Amino acid sequence: MKTSHFSKGFKGLSPRAWAAKPPRVDKGFTVIEILISSLLMTLVFAVAMVTFIRLTKARNQIVQDTENLTSLAFAESYMADQLRRAGLSLNVLNLLDDTNENFFDYYSDLPESYIPSSRRTRKLRITAAPGARSEFFLLLRDPSMSLMMYDPSAAYHLATSGPSAPMSFSYAGINYSNQVKTFFGEAWSPGKEFLLLSPILLRPETPSGVNMLIPGRPTYFIGSVNKDGKDLNPVRLPFVRSDDPMDPLVTLDSPDSLFLNLPLAAGSAPLVELLPIQIVRYWLQANTSKPGASLYASPWEGGVQGKSFLLADDVSQLVLTRRSVTSKIIGMQICDTQRAYLCE
Repeated sequence: MKTSHFSKGFKGLSPRAWAAKPPRVDKGFTVIEILISSLLMTLVFAVAMVTFIRLTKARNQIVQDTENLTSLAFAESYMADQLRRAGLSLNVLNLLDDTNENFFDYYSDLPESYIPSSRRTRKLRITAAPGARSEFFLLLRDPSMSLMMYDPSAAYHLATSGPSAPMSFSYAGINYSNQVKTFFGEAWSPGKEFLLLSPILLRPETPSGVNMLIPGRPTYFIGSVNKDGKDLNPVRLPFVRSDDPMDPLVTLDSPDSLFLNLPLAAGSAPLVELLPIQIVRYWLQANTSKPGASLYASPWEGGVQGKSFLLADDVSQLVLTRRSVTSKIIGMQICDTQRAYLCE
């Protein structure tokens, strides 16, 4: 008699035992096996996700650091070029440094040993912190443009009422005879800034004589070409002094007032340098969505601030230095938020 496949697994069992122990048929996993497998898969997935997130963050940080360093390198290169052209700022701009001294003081006629050691250097720290100095200005010269030696008499209209009558004159404008436009061409156009400068350095006289520790200042006027191109309108900015170097009570607020107060050179009125310039404002503005600040620059056009552009956006501070007030060299350091200690 043949034994069925079903009965082989219960051979030797009594009918009662067979009824008490039903056959086991493997058709899947138990609940415990499923839970253990799910837990292991969850752990593996979690480890993989954590690793992926960390790698993504590390990659993003590397990209961000690279962009910041590239931005800072560009800003430093740009600022270095600007500072090389900023020689006109010396003894013209008035900007107090960290020790309340004018950062742009320059002694070209004194040895360094004559100046007290506490006043030989300058340091100007620019930050976006509340209450701190967050901006500075530079007066730049375009090296591609020549300066014009200007004769002040060319700005006046001479007239006489008769052969024996005295000669009279009246101010008619810098470009009265159109010679300035002829010399500078398109550079002499409405809104462009120009500097009139007598390079003779002057110091105010006091009852006890001349104080040589007061830096000698040139006689100058900064203006922008007016609409008809005949004259210069004054550029009034708080950091540009408009008083006469010899007499602080005299204001040089026009080319006419400058010419009438020029210092004499060998008994005659000297020629005046006329050259195109650019006034640039630099400032730090605190970021709203991340630490640090953004460094901006903006040229002035027609006596008002022009369009601004971003130089760097992860700046903690910018430091300008001068190792000696007898040197024209201006040093600079821009520090990002990761390396702020370098500017301390």
